[in-house]
Amino acid sequence: MPNTPPRSEYPRPEATRAPDSWTCLNGEWDFEFDPENKGMAERWFEQPNFSRKITVPFVYQSKLSGIDDQRFVDHVWYARTIAVPTDKTKGTVLLNFGAVDYECDVFVNGSLVGNHRGGSTPFSFDITPFLTEDKAAPQLLVVHVHDMQFDQELPRGKQSMVERFSGCDYEKVTGLWQTVWLEYVARPFYLDRSDHYVRADPWTGHVSAFMNVAGKVPPDKTVVVECSLFDGEKSISSKAFFMISKMPGFSEPRLEIDVDPAAIQLWSPKNPRLYEARFRMVDGDSDDEAVVDEMRCTFAFREVSVQGNKILLNEEPIYLKFALYQGYFPESLWTPPSEAAIKKDLELLLEMGFNGARIHQIVEDPRFLHLADQMGVLLWGEMANSRKYTGRSRELLLHEWPAVVRRDRNHPCIITWIPINETWGLANSSLPDEQAFARSLYHLTKGEDPTRPVNANDGYSLIDGATDIFSVHIYQQPEEFDKNVPAKYPDVEDPADFAWCTKWYMKGGKYHGEPILITEWGGWGMNLDDPDAKPDPYKGWGYQGILYKTWDELLDLYKNTIKAFVARKSWICGHVYTEFSDQYQELNGMVTFDRRPKGDLAELKRINDLL
Repeated sequence: MPNTPPRSEYPRPEATRAPDSWTCLNGEWDFEFDPENKGMAERWFEQPNFSRKITVPFVYQSKLSGIDDQRFVDHVWYARTIAVPTDKTKGTVLLNFGAVDYECDVFVNGSLVGNHRGGSTPFSFDITPFLTEDKAAPQLLVVHVHDMQFDQELPRGKQSMVERFSGCDYEKVTGLWQTVWLEYVARPFYLDRSDHYVRADPWTGHVSAFMNVAGKVPPDKTVVVECSLFDGEKSISSKAFFMISKMPGFSEPRLEIDVDPAAIQLWSPKNPRLYEARFRMVDGDSDDEAVVDEMRCTFAFREVSVQGNKILLNEEPIYLKFALYQGYFPESLWTPPSEAAIKKDLELLLEMGFNGARIHQIVEDPRFLHLADQMGVLLWGEMANSRKYTGRSRELLLHEWPAVVRRDRNHPCIITWIPINETWGLANSSLPDEQAFARSLYHLTKGEDPTRPVNANDGYSLIDGATDIFSVHIYQQPEEFDKNVPAKYPDVEDPADFAWCTKWYMKGGKYHGEPILITEWGGWGMNLDDPDAKPDPYKGWGYQGILYKTWDELLDLYKNTIKAFVARKSWICGHVYTEFSDQYQELNGMVTFDRRPKGDLAELKRINDLL
C-alpha cells in the first residue's frame, strides 16, 4: 500500500486493544528547528508555519527522517493535523507516544495537553477535552521537543556530545523516535496499559494479573474489571474480577487466577510459548453489562532464578551465549527502520549461535522485545546512562528507570535488569553515597519486578547488596585471558583468588558466591570494506588498537577464547561478546553496520556450539 506510514504495525503488541481502536500517526509532519528557543515565546503552538517536513518516527539526524541534519539543536517543533474517525467520536481519545528524546510539551488546538520528561519511556494523554465539538474535523497537534544535547546529566546512553564523535560514542537522537498513535475508548475511564503486569508461576499454574484503571470513574459508578487466560483461542482458566464502586472497601487491582499446571507449556528458547491474559472492563450498572474497554496482554510461564553460582531457567542451569547489541541502524539510528529489520537482527543472532543479546545503553523498541518473545531470544534489559553524578542525574534516572521496568516486565525474553553500566554516571565508585545509590537502584528494581536477577552496576564494580550476579568486563587477547582468569572456581574466602579482577571491585566489595559472567570481551575489529585501513578512533577501530585483515583471524581469536570459556564452564555461566554489529567507527561487530556478515556465520555458530 503506497500510503502506508512507516512502522505502521501496532506499537505495543504485548498489550493490544481491538484492531479498529487505533490510528497510526507516523508519516509526514511539519517540522522546524528552533536554535534560539523562541518558539514558546512566539506561541508557535497556536499557528505553526514550519518550513520543513519530517518523517515520523525517525529523528532529524537520520536519513529516513528526510532531513539528515546532524547539527546540535536543543529545541525542535513538530506539527500535523489529526482527525478522529466518525464512529469513534462519542468516546475518549488517547494520544500515545512510544518515546520522545528527551522532554516535550504537547499542544492540541493551541492548548497545552501536558508534558513529559524522559527519552526512553512511553506516555499518553487524554486529549478529548481539547478537541473541537466536531471531533472528526481536522485538529491541530503540535509537539515542542527540548533535548539539551550537551547536558551530561541526561540519561543519553551512547549519544555523542561532540560533533566529531569517536571511540564508543555515536550519533545524537533528538525528538520523536518511536510510534505516535491515537487510541479510542468508550468512556473517560479505561484500562491502564502503563501499569499492567501478569506474573505467572510455572510450577503451580497460579497467575497474578495486575491491571489498573486510568481516567476518572464517577463516584456513583460501579465498574468491574475481569480477566481470563487463553492459549490461542482456547480458554484455560475461569474468570476472575474485581470491582470499583461507590461501596466502601475497594479491591486492589489484582486478579488471582489458577491454571492446571499439567496443561501449560513453559517458555524457553527451544519452546517460546506465549499465552494471553484478556482483560475486560464492564459497566456494572448497565443491564447488559456493557463492555467499557478491552485489552489482550501476552505473558509466559517461566522462571529465572539464581542458585549458588548458577543462573537457572525453569530450574535448569542455562549458559548464556550473548552478543552485545547497541540498537543503532545506519539509516534510522535508535529507531529500527522496519519490523523486518528487527527480525533480521534476531535471526542473525541465532544464525551466529548466540542464544541472546545484552541490550546496551538503549531501551529497545517494544516490537523488538515481542519478536524476541516469539523467537526464544534471551535479553538483558538495560538503561541508557548519564555521564555525570549529581543530584539531578540521580533524580532523572530514578524518574525513568522504574517506568522502563514496568513497560517491559511482561516480556519473558528479558531475564536480567541492568540500571547502570560500568559506573557510568557515578563520579567515584568507591564513595559510600554512590554505593548506597546503587543499592537503592537494586531494591527499586526488585520492587517493580521481583522475578528477575538484577545487576545494579554491570561490569566494573561489585557492590555488596546491589547485585544477584558478578559480572566482569575483560578485553584481552586469548592467551592473556587464559593466563589471567583462574582455571578453577575462585575460593569465596580467599581474596588471592580474585587478584585477576580486583579492579572491578568497589571499595569494600566482596564476592559472595554469585554466578560469574564475563559480560564484555573480545572487541576485535575488522574493516570488511578496507582490510588495509589503519586504526583510527574517529574513522574505524577495534579494541587493543588493532584492525584485523581477515575473518579467519577473528575466528581464531574467538575460538581460542571460547576454548578458555569451555575449560571454565563449571564456574563461568555466561558471556557477552562485543559485539553483534559494527557501530559507526567501532568496527568490532560480527556483521557490518548495515548487517553484512564479515564471513561464514556457520563457522561462528560451530564455535559457539562448543559451549
